[in-house]
Parts: sequence; structure tokens; C-alpha cells
Amino acid sequence: MNWVYDDGGRKAAGFQGKAGDCVARSIAIATRLPYRQVYALLNEQAGCERLTRGRRSSARNGVFRRTCQRVLESLGWRRVPTMKIAHHASCGSSRVDVRGMNMLRTPARVGIA
Repeated sequence: MNWVYDDGGRKAAGFQGKAGDCVARSIAIATRLPYRQVYALLNEQAGCERLTRGRRSSARNGVFRRTCQRVLESLGWRRVPTMKIAHHASCGSSRVDVRGMNMLRTPARVGIA
């Protein structure tokens, strides 16, 4: 499998500069939804969070795991634990949608497989 760079539609949506938005990009790529729509959905769900260590999730700077879970489940994705499948790896879970696309969560990043 070859690696292909994809910003998830971030540049086309008019966003510039660097950001810690791997969750927004991954969800936009996996669901084929516009980046701006995913960005807004994540920030909407983040507004429902309690403050944790003085902050909430942000589509630009990082999304808490539970917020990511709520957004993916609202889009029809389901969680599949992978610890027994990839015991040697550090990933803890994968989200799978009906098309068989996988979104893997590791301690530092979210990616599409």
C-alpha cells in the first residue's frame, strides 16, 4: 500500500497554517464529508464538554477521545477493539464504517487505513 498525502479538504476550505487537526482531517477523508462541516461538527460537540484542566476540545488544536467517539457514532461508525489483534502495537481501537474503511486511534494520532 502506498502512502498518499491528503489534507482532508483543509486548504480548499480556506484554512491556512499548521494545526493539530488530525481528527478533523481523518474524519473528513474517511466520511468524504467537507472539511468545514466536520470542523463545525467537532466544535459543536466540544461545546457540550465540561472543562478538563481548564480547556475543551477544539477541531484545530485537538479533540478529546470521547468527543471523537460521539461524532463518529453520530456518523454511523462503530468501535472495534483491536488490542488482541495487534497486541504488539500501541493502538487501542479502530472505528469501522459500513464501507470497510478503518480509522485507527493511537496515543498520539488518528489515521485512516
